[in-house]
Amino acid sequence: MTRMGSGYKLDQSRLFKLASKRKLAGLLGVSIKQMMSSATAPDCYRLWPTKPKYPSKLPILSHKPREIQEPVGLLKKIQERLQDLLARIETPAYLLSAKKGCSYVRNASLHTAPGQLIRIDIKGFYRNASDRFVFRFFQDDLQCSPDIAKVLTNIVCWNGSLPTGSSVSPIMSFFAYRPMFDELNGLASSIDAVMTVYVDDIVFSGQNVTGSLIPKAKIIIRKSGLRGHKISAFKKGATRVVTGTAVTQNGQLDIPNRRHRKIRALRHEYDCAINAADKRIYYNALIGQYREGSRLDPDFRRKATDLQAEMGST
Repeated sequence: MTRMGSGYKLDQSRLFKLASKRKLAGLLGVSIKQMMSSATAPDCYRLWPTKPKYPSKLPILSHKPREIQEPVGLLKKIQERLQDLLARIETPAYLLSAKKGCSYVRNASLHTAPGQLIRIDIKGFYRNASDRFVFRFFQDDLQCSPDIAKVLTNIVCWNGSLPTGSSVSPIMSFFAYRPMFDELNGLASSIDAVMTVYVDDIVFSGQNVTGSLIPKAKIIIRKSGLRGHKISAFKKGATRVVTGTAVTQNGQLDIPNRRHRKIRALRHEYDCAINAADKRIYYNALIGQYREGSRLDPDFRRKATDLQAEMGST
């Protein structure tokens, strides 16, 4: 999948060959002083660990805590502006995240053809995305002057890597590691396979996909200082799960069994909840699951409507 998506060519970006701090500050809508101090100001990030979503002891409703680095104030505004500028640059068709018109369902829909499928995640992608690769993108690909590349790198990075709670991190992570993703796509093309990327989720599918592709892909990933993990292989004819979507034997998209089990667990906890606060938590979670699931199963709209009526009558 080498066809380019919509957007400006790299050399048409307003960031291309930028060498003036005054012009960069103007693009970001701030003063030079604000731009230079935004990423070093006290409390420019809110640091917090994710908390359990549900007051439940059921394993399927448990969540592993993650450390979040969320930009606030002026830095958040600057990163949002930078995200908008970067999102205007065209990207390959194999990228199915961080751009308009794409979704996790669309990503799965590109892997419905017969054949085997291999899925590889990148371990701790944002946490391990080095500022060296971010700087390389700004200096080499966008051809910014070294001092501008440094300013931009400081704006988008936190402690030498990409912050997990920033709006700019999804598109920045792709551009920083695009040479790696392009090489992986070249590997797929060499065996006439389809490859897609959804943030840190890399999927290969096709008649010629075999287990021998895994070590080759891992070597490419390792060359960039990253690590492939959570590797899944699905044989031809088996239902496979791609970015939270089940692709059935006949190429139809459906809700994965695990998600059905989670919904049943939420419903059980909702029915058993004694206090109003807990009941509201499970209600909101179920409504969210039904509405999201309706993209794959229209009957979930009815379930959402029924639950709303049920909640309103209590």
